[in-house]
Order: sequence, then structure tokens, then C-alpha cells
Amino acid sequence: MQISKSLIDACKSGKREAQKILYETISARLFQICLRYAPNSDDASDILHDSFITILTKVNQYDERGDFMGWSMRITVNTALQWLRKNKKLKLTEEIDEKKFIIQMDASDRLNEKMILNLISKLPAGYRTVFNLYAIEGYDHSEVGEMMGISESTSRSQFARARALLQKYIQQEELVPVKFRIA
Repeated sequence: MQISKSLIDACKSGKREAQKILYETISARLFQICLRYAPNSDDASDILHDSFITILTKVNQYDERGDFMGWSMRITVNTALQWLRKNKKLKLTEEIDEKKFIIQMDASDRLNEKMILNLISKLPAGYRTVFNLYAIEGYDHSEVGEMMGISESTSRSQFARARALLQKYIQQEELVPVKFRIA
């Protein structure tokens, strides 16, 4: 999604109509990010609200070197992490050895994006957050660890547990054949 330079410039000038247009243009996509981190849609709305406050107050810091949507998405992810910390919704478990988990899934066309996001939303907050940052947002485990204030190995173990739990959810829903074993 490309946001025009003129719209960004108008937002930098503090023009309310431009800010409204920007909100209407990107809020749905940013709300989907919020839903991946929040336990429910009301909390996701709070995160979106806080994200837009940050986007609009820091729009002058956007240097136009990268994509504005990507810049806004990073702000939204960081806002979601701050919200999780502030509201004590981010609980992590002890580290495990990721190599113990051997998981295979026959990825079928019966799984669609909405179904997958629904299953991800059922994960505990710590698992969900690490899974989103690593698997969806594309951060590596060292970046996830830094963002969340945890070690790289904790990020890896949280991801392994999230992945195993997702596979369990998929199997319970009988959506796709899943093979799961602990080595």
C-alpha cells in the first residue's frame, strides 16, 4: 500500500483532514496487526489508538527513505509490545530445547488466513507475541529477544512452543493432518 508524499506532507503540517484520510487509508491494515497481539478486539482498538497517536506525533521523523506503511507497521508492533508489557499480558515460560520438537504439517488449502489468525489469537500472549514477531513480522530471534527484553534462546523456545501449540490446535480442529512428536 503506497501512501502519497502529498498526504504525508499534509500530515506533517498538522492538517486534520489529511490525518483523517491517512487514518481511513491505513487503519484497517494496522488493526489486523493489533489483533495479532491483543487478546481481544477492544484491546486491539486501544493499541491502534495509541499507535496512531505515535504515528501522527512522530510523522515529522519519517525521513521518506523507506516505505511509510512499513514505518507505520513498525510503530504499531512496538506499541503493541509496550501495551502488553504495561498491562502485564506478556508472560513467558521457561526455556526449552527447540531441537526436541519435530513437527510436520501437511499444509492444505483448507487452511485460510482467517483460520490461521484465529488459531494464533488463541495462543498465550508470550507465545503469540514471539510467533508474530518471528514468523509474521520477519524479525530474527536476536531482534525478538532485544525487543522483548528476553534472551535469543528464550525467543527460540517460545516460538517452538507456539508452533507446537498451533499444530495441536490445528489437529484438534481436524483442519489438516498433523504429525507431531517429541524426539
